[in-house]
Amino acid sequence: MQDPRDTNEKSTAPTTESTNPSKQINIGTAEVSSALPRRLLFSGGLLGLISQACSRAEFTSAAAGNSLRKNAAPVIANPGAMGSAQDTGTVAPAALPPEIPTMDAGTACRAIDNPKLNIETVPMALAEKMPTAVFYGQQKSALLALLLPEGEDIRSVVVCTANGKLMALHGITSADKKSNGNWRPIVIDNLPLIDKGAGLNEIVVLMQINGKTVKSNIPVSFMDRFQNKSVIDFSDHTVPAGMIGNQSVTQFKEGRGTFNVDENEVYPNKYNSTQVRNLQTAKSGTTWTKGDRIVGTVFTDVMGRVLDTLDGSTILEHQVFCTYKETSDGKWARTMLHIG
Repeated sequence: MQDPRDTNEKSTAPTTESTNPSKQINIGTAEVSSALPRRLLFSGGLLGLISQACSRAEFTSAAAGNSLRKNAAPVIANPGAMGSAQDTGTVAPAALPPEIPTMDAGTACRAIDNPKLNIETVPMALAEKMPTAVFYGQQKSALLALLLPEGEDIRSVVVCTANGKLMALHGITSADKKSNGNWRPIVIDNLPLIDKGAGLNEIVVLMQINGKTVKSNIPVSFMDRFQNKSVIDFSDHTVPAGMIGNQSVTQFKEGRGTFNVDENEVYPNKYNSTQVRNLQTAKSGTTWTKGDRIVGTVFTDVMGRVLDTLDGSTILEHQVFCTYKETSDGKWARTMLHIG
């Protein structure tokens, strides 16, 4: 069944609130990195700022299965020199890496102090360098899709409230770019657009471009219309009548002969115990055909751009997409599908 928010990458959002202005961090100050566990270290720049903000937070590692609670007064590592561990579970880096590494996907910074950034002095991005944003869902749990400006060397993205409270961060990886160098959409899911019980009218997106931080003010406006027609609303937590029979299910048929087939590794067929299925892996040129349970007359990527087809290798490039089917009362039944 479809998620009532029309939603199902990758960014974590702190949840604990704080109003203590002393916790604010000035972006214009010199950046030094706290002695965090190595895989949590960000080397300067915008993510370096966040690492300082999180220096008193509790870091939970899904891999290690334990928590690393920082000291009230964190040890500051001398960049380029050996650091020393001051407490159990704290590792000082030997040296700061030259580039910003990505944050371990299995590690979340649950900012107990809920850091606030001083964004007043951060310059606005030029109009042509502002990201495009699309919102799905509801204020209490939204999906935000961001498309970054083309041709820019962007290293990290931070989403915060208008008063600077950290909401989510995304470290850029090679997966964020197509083979031609253009940006793929960044999807931030389960994002609460609420501050102190009130819905947000706008968010602020900070981007580190060519070593400098710029900001963009993005109005919060949910995509509740498509091609001049209303999209069926799920906010009352029930399945509207217009969705019955008009929802899609992620179903694709494999293009015969387009996969690598392992002759030795096989899997039993749950519907026919006398048959087996050889392990197949995708390769360059692998194709799929959309199944009968993907319904609709219009298909779009997560940014709302119409896709000509879902066949071929489309799902390799567009792993989050929407199907639209018109209902009898002239609305759109929208299903958001995720691959993987």
